[in-house]
Amino acid sequence: MADTPAPKVNMAILAERLGISKSAVSRALRNDPRISEKQRQRVIELAQKMGYRRDPLVAELMAQLRKHGDRAITHTLAILHCYPEKEIGLNHQVFPQFVAGIRRRAAFHGYGCDEFWLSDKSLTPSRLDKILETRGIRSVVLVGLLEASPMIKKFREPLEKRSCVVAGGRIDDPAFSYCCADHFLVVQEAVNRAIAMGSRRPALMLSHRVDELVGRRFSAAFYECQSVLPKEDRLPVFATKNRMDRAQDEIRSWIKKYRPDVIFGFNFSIFKAAVEGLGLRIPEDVGIVLLDHKPTAVNAGCAHMHQHNDVVGEQAVDLLVSLVNNHESGLQSLRRSAMVEAQWVPGSTLVDKTKR
Repeated sequence: MADTPAPKVNMAILAERLGISKSAVSRALRNDPRISEKQRQRVIELAQKMGYRRDPLVAELMAQLRKHGDRAITHTLAILHCYPEKEIGLNHQVFPQFVAGIRRRAAFHGYGCDEFWLSDKSLTPSRLDKILETRGIRSVVLVGLLEASPMIKKFREPLEKRSCVVAGGRIDDPAFSYCCADHFLVVQEAVNRAIAMGSRRPALMLSHRVDELVGRRFSAAFYECQSVLPKEDRLPVFATKNRMDRAQDEIRSWIKKYRPDVIFGFNFSIFKAAVEGLGLRIPEDVGIVLLDHKPTAVNAGCAHMHQHNDVVGEQAVDLLVSLVNNHESGLQSLRRSAMVEAQWVPGSTLVDKTKR
């Protein structure tokens, strides 16, 4: 007689073996902070030993119930602001967009958010670790300046104990998983749009630091787009070693020398002042396209690429939740990444020359 097949391992079997409730097993497998670390490890080790696998149909059903039902806040994640000064994050035109998306998506998954500022002089690595441990926080989203990596390295020890995702860009030390806009496509889409509208001498103007922080993807995309233009119209990238607000004379001299008919970058007011200071008109003589969605420039009608930073924040949380559910914390040998496509938004600062 054929052997009776072993029953499929489910949470009820795990609960019986461990002498705990089925709901406790479910929470342990989701890294719920209400279950002690010791108990979570017991559950995870037995689940792996017995070959437990989540039923994808049940998982999908539970996701739908969470989507359409009332979701009480049962977990907390940390938003770690990485700026040298708190005012930079509070007054920045872009970073609050990430935070809005993080908060929105965290609520969808049943998470509350506690915020911490690395610029806080009283926040030491040991103090942050103690606070996170006391509050049962096992997941962290890092937001802020990508050049803050040295500041983040100082907090490596408490962060490596937890699941961490960077929202907005990639840092290589420590090498956490990350979510950001597709920086290559941001420039590629913007420049190709302008060329299709009749621009022939496009210029990419930004600080060297910004291009370096994205692995030179901005300049790489720009040079790729230039390949369709005559050689005499292929302008070099303006990449100042100074801060853009301290390079205004340099910017004016460069525009005067190379005579671009459209400028791409992140500093609308600086470009506008430089162009008009040379007696040129916007957009008749020189167009301006912003490479991100900044409220002041958008309100002025500037053509731009909408990087949907709030969606980047949402995707960062989705990525973080997947790490938590898969019991992945600290640095992964193969980190995960997710990218969000930017969207072209026409504006009055760029005219279609093909319709003249």
